[in-house]
Amino acid sequence: MRIFGYLSIVYFLLGMVLMFPGLAFTHGTGQSLEKVLGEYRVDIGYSPPILEARDPSIFDFDLLLDETSERAVFSDIWVRIVQGKKTVFATGIHKPDFGNITMVYSFPEKGDYELIVRFQNEGEKIVEGSFPIEVQRGVETSEPGISFPWLAIGIFIGIIGGFLVSFAVRKKL
Repeated sequence: MRIFGYLSIVYFLLGMVLMFPGLAFTHGTGQSLEKVLGEYRVDIGYSPPILEARDPSIFDFDLLLDETSERAVFSDIWVRIVQGKKTVFATGIHKPDFGNITMVYSFPEKGDYELIVRFQNEGEKIVEGSFPIEVQRGVETSEPGISFPWLAIGIFIGIIGGFLVSFAVRKKL
């Protein structure tokens, strides 16, 4: 029965990584926007590398001390996305206890945007930076949102999971 517990944990973690690869690897495999502002370096990772309208884009935000590259202390950020003179998105995000601040956003249309981020600590502004972003036209498809390889992987994982559960139930009876 102990092996079933270990296999269940591995099965769950594998499923999470396959289900959300962008969250696990955004900054490592995506693009990065960096800007030195005074003693700080603002680092924004994003994925996919080419941002497309109506497709989810994942952003992660970090603030580093420029000289040492150590993480600076901050409690939250304020994010605004502007197209022309119109603010299309604005929100505050609290820093989690573990990892970077992450945000998922789908741009409404192609065009040039400005991503403005303000890092704060307990309500006091530390630094604010602005980054230009170009969003491409999204691909129009009439297909369902899931591709065949991902469907096949999901079915395979489901079969293995079903086998493990049925094996554990038979052992218990």
